[in-house]
Amino acid sequence: MKKIVFVSTAISSPYVIKKVKAFRKAGYETVFYSYNRGDKFERDISPEELGEVVDLGYLPSGSGYLKKLWNHIWSLKRVFKENSADCLFIIFMFDLALINLLFYGRQYIYHISDITYARVNNKLVVSFFRKVDQALVKHSKLTIITSLGFQKFLFPDGSCSEKFAEVPNLLQEDNPYTRNSVEYFDNIGNLSFGFIGLNRYVSPLCIAKVVGEKFPQHKFYFYGNGAENMMADIHELTEKYSNIFAKGRFNSSKELGDIYNNIDILICCYDVINTNVRVAEPNKLYEAIFFNKPIVVSAGTFLEERVKSLGIGYGVESMNPEAVEKFIDSLTVEDLNGKLNAISKIKTEELIDNGQEVVELILKGNGSRCQY
Repeated sequence: MKKIVFVSTAISSPYVIKKVKAFRKAGYETVFYSYNRGDKFERDISPEELGEVVDLGYLPSGSGYLKKLWNHIWSLKRVFKENSADCLFIIFMFDLALINLLFYGRQYIYHISDITYARVNNKLVVSFFRKVDQALVKHSKLTIITSLGFQKFLFPDGSCSEKFAEVPNLLQEDNPYTRNSVEYFDNIGNLSFGFIGLNRYVSPLCIAKVVGEKFPQHKFYFYGNGAENMMADIHELTEKYSNIFAKGRFNSSKELGDIYNNIDILICCYDVINTNVRVAEPNKLYEAIFFNKPIVVSAGTFLEERVKSLGIGYGVESMNPEAVEKFIDSLTVEDLNGKLNAISKIKTEELIDNGQEVVELILKGNGSRCQY
Protein backbone atom coordinates (compact mmCIF):
# COMPACT_ATOMS: atom_id res chain seq x y z
CA MET A 1 0.00 0.00 0.00
CA LYS A 2 1.50 3.35 -1.08
CA LYS A 3 2.44 6.03 1.39
CA ILE A 4 0.48 9.24 0.72
CA VAL A 5 2.35 12.52 1.13
CA PHE A 6 0.32 15.75 1.35
CA VAL A 7 2.01 19.13 0.83
CA SER A 8 0.09 22.32 1.59
CA THR A 9 0.59 25.98 2.46
CA ALA A 10 -2.22 26.09 5.04
CA ILE A 11 -1.96 23.76 8.02
CA SER A 12 -5.47 24.50 9.29
CA SER A 13 -7.30 24.27 5.93
CA PRO A 14 -10.47 22.18 6.46
CA TYR A 15 -10.39 21.21 2.78
CA VAL A 16 -6.90 19.70 3.07
CA ILE A 17 -7.60 18.10 6.44
CA LYS A 18 -10.65 16.33 4.98
CA LYS A 19 -8.47 14.68 2.33
CA VAL A 20 -5.84 13.56 4.85
CA LYS A 21 -8.49 12.10 7.14
CA ALA A 22 -10.11 10.26 4.22
CA PHE A 23 -6.87 8.45 3.34
CA ARG A 24 -6.17 7.68 7.01
CA LYS A 25 -9.64 6.23 7.39
CA ALA A 26 -9.05 4.08 4.29
CA GLY A 27 -6.00 2.58 6.00
CA TYR A 28 -3.17 4.44 4.25
CA GLU A 29 0.03 5.65 5.86
CA THR A 30 0.16 9.42 5.45
CA VAL A 31 2.41 12.35 6.23
CA PHE A 32 1.09 15.89 6.05
CA TYR A 33 3.63 18.67 5.36
CA SER A 34 2.39 22.22 5.63
CA TYR A 35 3.35 25.77 6.44
CA ASN A 36 1.50 27.62 9.15
CA ARG A 37 0.30 31.22 9.01
CA GLY A 38 0.26 31.71 12.74
CA ASP A 39 -2.83 29.53 12.84
CA LYS A 40 -3.73 26.17 14.32
CA PHE A 41 -6.31 23.44 13.90
CA GLU A 42 -9.81 24.78 14.52
CA ARG A 43 -10.80 21.78 16.57
CA ASP A 44 -9.09 18.96 18.37
CA ILE A 45 -7.97 16.30 15.92
CA SER A 46 -6.39 13.11 17.19
CA PRO A 47 -3.07 11.79 15.79
CA GLU A 48 -4.98 8.74 14.57
CA GLU A 49 -7.08 10.97 12.31
CA LEU A 50 -4.20 12.89 10.71
CA GLY A 51 -1.14 10.72 11.20
CA GLU A 52 2.25 12.42 11.02
CA VAL A 53 2.09 16.21 10.64
CA VAL A 54 5.24 18.18 9.76
CA ASP A 55 5.15 21.96 10.23
CA LEU A 56 7.31 23.58 7.54
CA GLY A 57 7.40 26.86 9.43
CA TYR A 58 5.69 30.21 9.37
CA LEU A 59 4.63 31.57 5.97
CA PRO A 60 3.30 35.11 6.39
CA SER A 61 0.51 36.27 4.11
CA GLY A 62 1.59 38.91 1.63
CA SER A 63 5.31 38.21 1.93
CA GLY A 64 7.41 38.67 -1.22
CA TYR A 65 6.61 36.20 -3.98
CA LEU A 66 10.25 35.35 -4.80
CA LYS A 67 10.95 34.79 -1.11
CA LYS A 68 8.02 32.37 -0.98
CA LEU A 69 9.32 30.46 -3.99
CA TRP A 70 12.75 30.24 -2.36
CA ASN A 71 11.14 28.80 0.79
CA HIS A 72 9.26 26.28 -1.34
CA ILE A 73 12.48 25.11 -3.02
CA TRP A 74 14.02 24.17 0.32
CA SER A 75 10.79 22.83 1.82
CA LEU A 76 10.14 20.50 -1.12
CA LYS A 77 13.77 19.38 -1.06
CA ARG A 78 13.12 18.21 2.50
CA VAL A 79 9.82 16.55 1.56
CA PHE A 80 11.37 14.57 -1.30
CA LYS A 81 14.47 13.68 0.71
CA GLU A 82 12.34 12.21 3.49
CA ASN A 83 9.98 10.30 1.17
CA SER A 84 10.84 7.93 -1.67
CA ALA A 85 9.76 8.52 -5.26
CA ASP A 86 7.22 5.68 -5.14
CA CYS A 87 5.06 7.61 -2.65
CA LEU A 88 1.96 9.36 -3.94
CA PHE A 89 2.50 13.12 -3.64
CA ILE A 90 -0.62 15.27 -3.39
CA ILE A 91 0.22 18.95 -3.79
CA PHE A 92 -2.15 21.75 -2.80
CA MET A 93 -1.16 25.11 -4.28
CA PHE A 94 0.06 26.50 -7.57
CA ASP A 95 3.46 27.66 -6.24
CA LEU A 96 4.37 24.29 -4.73
CA ALA A 97 3.39 22.42 -7.88
CA LEU A 98 5.45 24.86 -9.96
CA ILE A 99 8.59 24.38 -7.85
CA ASN A 100 8.21 20.62 -8.06
CA LEU A 101 7.88 20.75 -11.85
CA LEU A 102 10.86 23.09 -12.29
CA PHE A 103 13.31 21.54 -9.82
CA TYR A 104 12.29 18.03 -8.77
CA GLY A 105 10.02 16.40 -11.34
CA ARG A 106 8.17 14.08 -8.98
CA GLN A 107 4.84 12.67 -10.14
CA TYR A 108 2.03 14.47 -8.38
CA ILE A 109 -1.68 14.90 -7.89
CA TYR A 110 -2.46 18.60 -8.23
CA HIS A 111 -5.24 20.24 -6.21
CA ILE A 112 -6.85 23.53 -7.28
CA SER A 113 -9.26 25.09 -4.80
CA ASP A 114 -8.36 28.68 -5.62
CA ILE A 115 -6.70 30.55 -8.49
CA THR A 116 -4.78 33.14 -6.53
CA TYR A 117 -3.00 34.72 -9.49
CA ALA A 118 -6.38 35.49 -11.05
CA ARG A 119 -6.85 38.13 -8.35
CA VAL A 120 -4.14 40.25 -9.93
CA ASN A 121 -5.57 43.20 -11.85
CA ASN A 122 -3.26 42.76 -14.84
CA LYS A 123 -4.35 40.75 -17.87
CA LEU A 124 -0.79 40.05 -19.05
CA VAL A 125 0.24 38.68 -15.65
CA VAL A 126 -2.88 36.53 -15.40
CA SER A 127 -2.38 35.25 -18.97
CA PHE A 128 1.23 34.27 -18.23
CA PHE A 129 0.39 32.39 -15.03
CA ARG A 130 -2.57 30.75 -16.70
CA LYS A 131 -0.21 29.23 -19.29
CA VAL A 132 2.02 28.02 -16.45
CA ASP A 133 -1.01 26.54 -14.70
CA GLN A 134 -2.01 24.73 -17.89
CA ALA A 135 1.45 23.13 -17.90
CA LEU A 136 1.02 22.08 -14.27
CA VAL A 137 -2.24 20.37 -15.15
CA LYS A 138 -0.78 18.64 -18.22
CA HIS A 139 2.19 17.29 -16.23
CA SER A 140 0.07 16.15 -13.28
CA LYS A 141 -1.06 12.60 -12.81
CA LEU A 142 -4.49 14.05 -12.01
CA THR A 143 -5.80 17.52 -11.16
CA ILE A 144 -8.52 17.78 -8.53
CA ILE A 145 -10.72 20.89 -8.73
CA THR A 146 -13.43 22.19 -6.41
CA SER A 147 -15.22 23.97 -9.26
CA LEU A 148 -15.76 23.14 -12.91
CA GLY A 149 -15.29 26.86 -13.43
CA PHE A 150 -11.54 26.35 -12.91
CA GLN A 151 -11.42 23.82 -15.74
CA LYS A 152 -13.37 26.14 -18.04
CA PHE A 153 -11.02 29.00 -17.19
CA LEU A 154 -7.85 27.00 -17.85
CA PHE A 155 -9.06 25.09 -20.91
CA PRO A 156 -12.10 26.85 -22.42
CA ASP A 157 -11.86 24.62 -25.50
CA GLY A 158 -12.52 21.54 -23.36
CA SER A 159 -9.08 20.02 -23.93
CA CYS A 160 -7.27 18.04 -21.21
CA SER A 161 -10.61 17.03 -19.68
CA GLU A 162 -9.13 13.60 -18.92
CA LYS A 163 -6.76 15.30 -16.45
CA PHE A 164 -9.53 16.75 -14.28
CA ALA A 165 -11.71 15.36 -11.52
CA GLU A 166 -14.16 17.59 -9.69
CA VAL A 167 -14.42 17.10 -5.95
CA PRO A 168 -16.63 19.92 -4.62
CA ASN A 169 -16.00 21.30 -1.16
CA LEU A 170 -18.96 19.55 0.43
CA LEU A 171 -19.99 19.35 4.06
CA GLN A 172 -17.75 17.16 6.19
CA GLU A 173 -18.59 13.52 6.81
CA ASP A 174 -18.59 14.16 10.55
CA ASN A 175 -20.97 17.08 10.10
CA PRO A 176 -22.99 17.11 13.38
CA TYR A 177 -26.22 18.35 11.81
CA THR A 178 -29.29 16.53 10.54
CA ARG A 179 -31.05 17.77 7.43
CA ASN A 180 -34.63 18.74 8.20
CA SER A 181 -37.61 18.75 5.88
CA VAL A 182 -38.26 21.91 3.87
CA GLU A 183 -40.45 24.58 5.46
CA TYR A 184 -42.32 26.45 2.75
CA PHE A 185 -43.24 30.14 2.88
CA ASP A 186 -46.78 31.19 3.79
CA ASN A 187 -45.95 34.86 3.29
CA ILE A 188 -42.86 37.03 2.79
CA GLY A 189 -43.87 40.07 4.78
CA ASN A 190 -40.83 39.80 7.06
CA LEU A 191 -37.86 38.12 5.41
CA SER A 192 -34.49 37.55 7.07
CA PHE A 193 -31.43 37.71 4.81
CA GLY A 194 -28.10 36.48 6.10
CA PHE A 195 -24.42 36.52 5.16
CA ILE A 196 -22.48 33.75 6.92
CA GLY A 197 -18.68 33.60 6.96
CA LEU A 198 -15.62 35.81 6.71
CA ASN A 199 -16.59 39.40 6.00
CA ARG A 200 -14.15 40.55 3.31
CA TYR A 201 -16.41 41.62 0.43
CA VAL A 202 -18.34 44.83 -0.16
CA SER A 203 -21.26 43.16 -1.96
CA PRO A 204 -23.09 41.89 1.17
CA LEU A 205 -22.81 45.37 2.68
CA CYS A 206 -24.39 46.87 -0.44
CA ILE A 207 -27.30 44.46 -0.17
CA ALA A 208 -27.65 45.10 3.57
CA LYS A 209 -27.73 48.85 2.99
CA VAL A 210 -30.58 48.45 0.48
CA VAL A 211 -32.49 46.32 3.01
CA GLY A 212 -31.87 48.96 5.68
CA GLU A 213 -32.95 51.90 3.51
CA LYS A 214 -35.75 50.46 1.41
CA PHE A 215 -37.16 47.44 3.26
CA PRO A 216 -37.60 48.16 7.00
CA GLN A 217 -39.95 45.17 7.25
CA HIS A 218 -37.08 42.80 6.42
CA LYS A 219 -33.88 42.01 8.35
CA PHE A 220 -30.25 41.45 7.41
CA TYR A 221 -27.81 39.47 9.57
CA PHE A 222 -24.02 39.31 9.38
CA TYR A 223 -22.53 36.18 10.97
CA GLY A 224 -18.75 36.01 11.17
CA ASN A 225 -15.69 38.14 11.70
CA GLY A 226 -13.55 40.08 9.25
CA ALA A 227 -10.90 42.72 8.79
CA GLU A 228 -11.09 45.65 11.18
CA ASN A 229 -12.13 48.16 8.51
CA MET A 230 -14.82 45.83 7.16
CA MET A 231 -16.26 45.19 10.63
CA ALA A 232 -16.26 48.95 11.24
CA ASP A 233 -18.36 49.45 8.09
CA ILE A 234 -20.77 46.73 9.22
CA HIS A 235 -21.01 48.30 12.68
CA GLU A 236 -21.85 51.63 11.03
CA LEU A 237 -24.73 49.97 9.18
CA THR A 238 -26.08 48.42 12.39
CA GLU A 239 -25.95 51.83 14.08
CA LYS A 240 -27.78 53.51 11.22
CA TYR A 241 -30.45 50.87 10.53
CA SER A 242 -32.45 49.04 13.20
CA ASN A 243 -33.05 46.03 10.93
CA ILE A 244 -29.37 45.19 10.33
CA PHE A 245 -27.54 43.01 12.87
CA ALA A 246 -23.92 41.90 13.31
CA LYS A 247 -23.59 38.68 15.31
CA GLY A 248 -19.82 38.28 15.07
CA ARG A 249 -17.70 35.15 15.35
CA PHE A 250 -19.41 31.77 15.64
CA ASN A 251 -18.55 28.10 16.15
CA SER A 252 -19.60 26.33 12.96
CA SER A 253 -19.63 22.87 14.57
CA LYS A 254 -22.06 24.02 17.26
CA GLU A 255 -23.98 27.07 16.03
CA LEU A 256 -24.39 26.72 12.27
CA GLY A 257 -27.77 24.98 12.51
CA ASP A 258 -29.22 27.72 14.71
CA ILE A 259 -27.81 30.40 12.41
CA TYR A 260 -29.49 28.95 9.33
CA ASN A 261 -32.72 28.52 11.30
CA ASN A 262 -32.65 32.27 11.92
CA ILE A 263 -32.53 33.27 8.24
CA ASP A 264 -34.82 32.75 5.26
CA ILE A 265 -32.42 33.49 2.39
CA LEU A 266 -28.65 33.05 2.25
CA ILE A 267 -26.64 35.89 0.71
CA CYS A 268 -23.55 34.41 -0.95
CA CYS A 269 -22.43 37.42 -2.99
CA TYR A 270 -18.79 38.26 -3.57
CA ASP A 271 -17.26 41.22 -5.40
CA VAL A 272 -16.93 40.26 -9.07
CA ILE A 273 -13.68 42.13 -9.61
CA ASN A 274 -11.39 39.27 -10.61
CA THR A 275 -11.48 35.94 -12.39
CA ASN A 276 -11.09 33.85 -9.25
CA VAL A 277 -14.40 35.06 -7.85
CA ARG A 278 -16.11 34.51 -11.20
CA VAL A 279 -15.07 30.85 -11.53
CA ALA A 280 -15.03 29.56 -7.93
CA GLU A 281 -17.71 27.42 -6.29
CA PRO A 282 -17.77 28.04 -2.51
CA ASN A 283 -18.99 25.44 -0.06
CA LYS A 284 -21.78 27.83 0.98
CA LEU A 285 -23.67 26.47 -2.04
CA TYR A 286 -23.88 23.06 -0.38
CA GLU A 287 -24.55 24.50 3.07
CA ALA A 288 -27.52 26.44 1.70
CA ILE A 289 -28.96 23.32 0.08
CA PHE A 290 -28.37 21.20 3.20
CA PHE A 291 -30.12 23.72 5.44
CA ASN A 292 -32.90 24.26 2.86
CA LYS A 293 -32.33 27.94 2.12
CA PRO A 294 -32.66 29.71 -1.24
CA ILE A 295 -29.35 31.33 -2.14
CA VAL A 296 -28.54 34.70 -3.71
CA VAL A 297 -25.23 34.94 -5.61
CA SER A 298 -23.43 37.53 -7.71
CA ALA A 299 -24.46 37.79 -11.35
CA GLY A 300 -21.90 36.95 -14.01
CA THR A 301 -20.27 34.09 -12.11
CA PHE A 302 -19.95 30.34 -12.55
CA LEU A 303 -21.76 30.06 -9.23
CA GLU A 304 -24.75 31.84 -10.77
CA GLU A 305 -24.76 29.25 -13.57
CA ARG A 306 -24.81 26.43 -11.00
CA VAL A 307 -27.52 28.01 -8.88
CA LYS A 308 -29.78 28.66 -11.86
CA SER A 309 -29.19 25.23 -13.39
CA LEU A 310 -30.28 23.66 -10.10
CA GLY A 311 -33.18 26.11 -9.73
CA ILE A 312 -32.30 26.86 -6.10
CA GLY A 313 -31.66 30.59 -6.05
CA TYR A 314 -30.97 33.88 -7.78
CA GLY A 315 -28.23 35.90 -9.44
CA VAL A 316 -28.13 39.63 -8.77
CA GLU A 317 -25.83 42.55 -9.58
CA SER A 318 -24.90 42.73 -5.94
CA MET A 319 -23.06 46.07 -6.05
CA ASN A 320 -25.85 47.85 -7.93
CA PRO A 321 -28.36 49.24 -5.37
CA GLU A 322 -31.11 49.66 -7.97
CA ALA A 323 -30.71 46.06 -9.15
CA VAL A 324 -30.77 44.80 -5.56
CA GLU A 325 -33.91 46.81 -4.77
CA LYS A 326 -35.62 45.54 -7.91
CA PHE A 327 -34.67 41.96 -7.03
CA ILE A 328 -36.05 42.12 -3.47
CA ASP A 329 -39.23 43.80 -4.76
CA SER A 330 -39.69 40.96 -7.26
CA LEU A 331 -39.65 38.14 -4.68
CA THR A 332 -42.89 36.20 -4.36
CA VAL A 333 -44.10 33.34 -2.21
CA GLU A 334 -44.60 31.17 -5.30
CA ASP A 335 -41.11 31.77 -6.64
CA LEU A 336 -39.36 31.20 -3.30
CA ASN A 337 -41.34 28.01 -2.74
CA GLY A 338 -40.30 26.89 -6.22
CA LYS A 339 -36.66 27.25 -5.14
CA LEU A 340 -37.37 25.28 -1.98
CA ASN A 341 -39.05 22.56 -4.01
CA ALA A 342 -35.93 22.24 -6.17
CA ILE A 343 -33.78 22.12 -3.03
CA SER A 344 -35.92 19.33 -1.56
CA LYS A 345 -35.20 17.13 -4.59
CA ILE A 346 -31.42 17.18 -4.05
CA LYS A 347 -30.36 14.13 -2.07
CA THR A 348 -28.56 14.70 1.22
CA GLU A 349 -25.77 12.28 0.30
CA GLU A 350 -24.88 14.57 -2.63
CA LEU A 351 -24.08 17.35 -0.14
CA ILE A 352 -21.75 15.48 2.21
CA ASP A 353 -18.19 14.35 1.59
CA ASN A 354 -17.75 10.69 0.78
CA GLY A 355 -14.15 10.11 1.80
CA GLN A 356 -13.96 6.61 0.38
CA GLU A 357 -15.24 7.80 -2.99
CA VAL A 358 -12.67 10.60 -3.07
CA VAL A 359 -9.84 8.20 -2.20
CA GLU A 360 -10.86 5.80 -4.96
CA LEU A 361 -11.14 8.64 -7.46
CA ILE A 362 -7.66 9.95 -6.67
CA LEU A 363 -6.02 6.52 -6.70
CA LYS A 364 -7.70 5.64 -9.99
CA GLY A 365 -6.05 8.71 -11.47
CA ASN A 366 -8.61 9.24 -14.22
CA GLY A 367 -10.57 12.43 -14.70
CA SER A 368 -14.27 12.23 -13.90
CA ARG A 369 -16.99 14.16 -12.14
CA CYS A 370 -17.25 13.21 -8.50
CA GLN A 371 -20.57 14.83 -7.58
CA TYR A 372 -23.87 15.62 -9.33
